[in-house]
This record gives sequence, structure tokens and C-alpha cells, in this order.
Amino acid sequence: QITRVIAMAISLGAILALSGCVVLLHATVAVIKYREELKFQQEEFETLPAVLLIEIYAGAATALLGGFLLAGSLRRITASKMSRTSDAGSQRTDFMSFGLRSRALPPKLS
Repeated sequence: QITRVIAMAISLGAILALSGCVVLLHATVAVIKYREELKFQQEEFETLPAVLLIEIYAGAATALLGGFLLAGSLRRITASKMSRTSDAGSQRTDFMSFGLRSRALPPKLS
């Protein structure tokens, strides 16, 4: 029963993500055609028509929802007992350098 629900959610997510990408692809082609039409008529581009904006937003939202459903449920992050603590993690001895340029300078003549 549970695997059936998971498989249905995966397929629904895949369908939504794919259809959102197809809608975005169609909107891209429509924007290119609109810009070419404006060039042909020698008009300035000001903004996209409302229909194209709605199509872009709907396609993006559908693809986002499909991607969210494809990702599955969120899991809790647990730190193992063998991992380093945050204090030890901030000490990076590989980046420590004590070979300073002051050794190459001449000694003070005072």
C-alpha cells in the first residue's frame, strides 16, 4: 500500500515536472517569436504580453511543484558520535602559515 502511494507520488511529480518544462519551453518559443515580430514592425520592446507572463509563471510553478514531489520527503539530519565538533572543525591546520615575510626584511638599524 505504501509503495503504491510512493510510486504514484513519483509519477505525479515526474508528470508535473515534465509538463512544467514543456510549458516553459513553449513560452520561450513564444517570447522569441514575439520579439521577432516587434523587430519586423520596428517597434520598441517594452514588456511581454500578460498571456506570456502568466504562461511563464504557471510553467515555473508547475515545474517547481513537480520537482518538489520528485524529491520525496525530507529526512532529519543526525550527527554521528564519531564526527568532529564544530569547535574542532574550525581549526584548519593546513591553512596555518608561520613563514612570514618579516624574515626577509633587513634588521632595524637604530
